[in-house]
Amino acid sequence: MYGRRLSITRPFGNNMAPVYVGDVVYGSKTTKDFVFYEQTLKMVWNPELPKGFITECLSIVYILKIDDEIVKVGQTSGKGGIKACMNFYCIAGTDDPGQNRFAINALMREELNKSKKISVHMIYIPPIYTDIPTLTGTMRMYVPVSAKESEKASLYELKSIHGNYPIWNYQERCESIPSWIYDNFVKYKSMRANSRSVSRDSL
Repeated sequence: MYGRRLSITRPFGNNMAPVYVGDVVYGSKTTKDFVFYEQTLKMVWNPELPKGFITECLSIVYILKIDDEIVKVGQTSGKGGIKACMNFYCIAGTDDPGQNRFAINALMREELNKSKKISVHMIYIPPIYTDIPTLTGTMRMYVPVSAKESEKASLYELKSIHGNYPIWNYQERCESIPSWIYDNFVKYKSMRANSRSVSRDSL
């Protein structure tokens, strides 16, 4: 909405440094049909976060850690904030995910099965309140700032320190996802397609 005032009027902590937002854990069993996993993943959110923070529409660079190792850096500026972003990953395998989302979900499950801790952190940029050109003049409104450059800079820093990008940033590393994940993804997409075909034929 034009000129919408954010519920967060001041940064939480230091928004120039990563904020711990929660952990990924196993959730409840799904009641959906034709799924690859019977049990979903879910977030356990940091209780110290301000009310409404996880759904705030911010420009976000999210960081996934296994124990203390950064394994994935990405960015989002979509509606629903970090909650929507992480839900997008957690439900993969019980919906119609793309290959990347399915892969990250599979990798998180693999680590959880090893009793590893998966924590989520984020750097964020609040929207700026500024004059926007219109057909008849200008309008003052909140405008999101792209998180892409912050993501690029963060990945550059990690590569400079460690000699390569995080292990789950396959595209940046110019690597393919593990073959077992790709095979499962193809199997799952085929199963979903066949289930829809059967459902249509039964009508």
